[in-house]
Amino acid sequence: MKFRSMLIELAVFLVPAILFSQAENQPQTISGPQPKIEVPETSFDFGYAPSGHYLLHSYILRNIGEDTLHIKRVRTTCGCTKSPLVKQVIAPGDSTYVTLIFNSTRYYHKVRKAAYITSDDPQNPRVKIDFTADMDTLAKPIIRSDPAALDFGSKDDFKTEKSFHIIKDTKEKLDLTIVDYTKDVIKEIKIDKKWKKNKREVTLTLSDDINPQLFFKGSVTFEASDSLGTRITVPVRGGGAR
Repeated sequence: MKFRSMLIELAVFLVPAILFSQAENQPQTISGPQPKIEVPETSFDFGYAPSGHYLLHSYILRNIGEDTLHIKRVRTTCGCTKSPLVKQVIAPGDSTYVTLIFNSTRYYHKVRKAAYITSDDPQNPRVKIDFTADMDTLAKPIIRSDPAALDFGSKDDFKTEKSFHIIKDTKEKLDLTIVDYTKDVIKEIKIDKKWKKNKREVTLTLSDDINPQLFFKGSVTFEASDSLGTRITVPVRGGGAR
């Protein structure tokens, strides 16, 4: 009898919770002006990246409805990924963004990670965003970065500008495109126009708002013009106490 009583109490607790969760993710029929969430880009590919660093990408969230949109929460599917949100209340016609920050430490293969955005949009209350990244140390992509990641230093050895090389392992004519970069960390990116012995120099200049006393992190994603559209991401960090 005691066991049966415990089962009944557990059911009384779980059933409403399950029903509430299901109802929260279902479209609702409501009259009058309503918010409407729009996420223009829901997936991003970092391409090849080194293990042991942070990769960042921001996703724009727009309110294309007629009433204020409230972002209730952003939940990631892995502790390796963080999802800071700039603001939770979005007026009609306004936008914000959420940044997924992936820590690639202890990953040595291709992964896909996701986050779920829950809002009060009655027709689309739950939106999925995701990304892929490949930390396979045995892979040999057609382009690579030397070094694989950039450290701008801290305190006395802090630099606001650093150069590195993108190396192509092919005789094929390739062009390079900047796909994405962390805009609150990096102010300017310059790429040499020509390959010199299969190398092109890239120079990054940090944002004027960077405080070398505080740790910062970012990343830059490049894409080659080969048939596969090969991508690589170069992590960037610096500042703070070491």
